Amino acid sequence: MLFKINIIFLTILFLTLNVSFAFPQSAEEWDKKGLDLYNQGKYEEAINCFDQALTINPELVSAWNNMGNAYMKLDKYANAIIFYERALECDPAYLEALNNKGIVLRLTGRLQEALVCHCKVLELDATYVDAWYNRGNVLYDMDKFEEAAACYTKALEFDNTNSDYWYNKGLAIGSLGLYNDALIYINKAIELDPKNPQAWVSRGCVLNRMGSYEEAIKCLDKALEISPQDKRIWNARGVVFYEQKRYGEAMKCFDRALEIDSDFKKAKENKEKILYNL
Repeated sequence: MLFKINIIFLTILFLTLNVSFAFPQSAEEWDKKGLDLYNQGKYEEAINCFDQALTINPELVSAWNNMGNAYMKLDKYANAIIFYERALECDPAYLEALNNKGIVLRLTGRLQEALVCHCKVLELDATYVDAWYNRGNVLYDMDKFEEAAACYTKALEFDNTNSDYWYNKGLAIGSLGLYNDALIYINKAIELDPKNPQAWVSRGCVLNRMGSYEEAIKCLDKALEISPQDKRIWNARGVVFYEQKRYGEAMKCFDRALEIDSDFKKAKENKEKILYNL
């Protein structure tokens, strides 16, 4: 009888310990579990974990920032900004949240506010490489190509292995009409990371400006091999066909972009241009 009681006791103890090991107990553990899910692309599940972390510890700044990142991935930019601002309320010097807030502000077209964020990061830490890169992106969107190129150059001084820095500098230089120089930077990006679809898109965009339309299409096709569901690549491919007055092929590309995202504004506008020209 005693033996049976001991077996039951040990079984209950084992199950209790198993349950405690199966679920996170602290805010930091919930935050880490959320980050693991985030890295797997499971953003909704990640948000639930970050929420658990913040229920336990509302001052856990990394969880607020990570929550913002998850909402950014879901294209819920207003929510993302709220969580980045909450992180900054907890720690005004948390540069990752300030940099991320700038990224989202740029995505929503609030370029001047985005620029302020990245400049503030660099005031606090001039070696924060991602802020140099994102500052360049904002300046590029403002058509300040020389200043953008200077930011990408600064980013490359800190990290010359990042493919994104190379191709964006190429795009900035290309926008100044220096196409051959632009291709040098973009080719370096592809050499560093042949599976970076945006590097191939950048190469296609520069070749398109040079009038090398067929080569441009080949680059965009390569990008689509890597990322076939990217609406921006389908749109860019359509633009190349449109500029050659190959409206039927362009329309197919814009339609494909809209199949992926029916609210994609640029593809809608480009379709309207075709219909106007027919």
